[in-house]
Amino acid sequence: MRKYKKVSVAISFILFFGVVLSLNTLNKNFQPDVTYKQQIELLQTSAGSNFQAINDIFNNKAGSYDSDGFFPQLYETSLQATYYGLSILDSISKLEVSNKSKITNYIMSHYNSTSGLFMDEYSSRYLGTDFSYTYYPLSTLLEVNSYALLSLSLLGGLNLIDTSKSINFLWSCYNPVSSGFIGQSYDPNLKYCI
Repeated sequence: MRKYKKVSVAISFILFFGVVLSLNTLNKNFQPDVTYKQQIELLQTSAGSNFQAINDIFNNKAGSYDSDGFFPQLYETSLQATYYGLSILDSISKLEVSNKSKITNYIMSHYNSTSGLFMDEYSSRYLGTDFSYTYYPLSTLLEVNSYALLSLSLLGGLNLIDTSKSINFLWSCYNPVSSGFIGQSYDPNLKYCI
């Protein structure tokens, strides 16, 4: 009986010090100036959840806007920007200093001779937009083609394309209901923003 009492006391002693050491370790990790929510976040695994990863991205973007006053992002060349550049150069009589052949090649690299349409990344994103959600304006297919045609006109390169296809496309964007043009070929089944 005495043997069991010694074992029982030893086990109690070990358990007592084990609990005290555990509480001491937890207490060392506890930071009273950190909120409960932050404590929970500190305890999460490094993998985190999808929600947390997305939330972190949005927080970083919001932080960038707070510090810079704009949302930094990557931009790429576009037919719209190309036209703006050419138009300004033309208006200040400096179009001749540009490398017309390289710019014309850039514009023509976006031309599909079968469809007679110009497409760049911005118009592709526009066509892929789900308009049932809030969206940020992108260059429409009509805009991209207009910029390309205006640029080629400035560069004297309209002879490089089938202008009749371009004219047909432009008229296909006419909306007979509103008597205006839309960003892509008119279809009465398209969803419209009111």
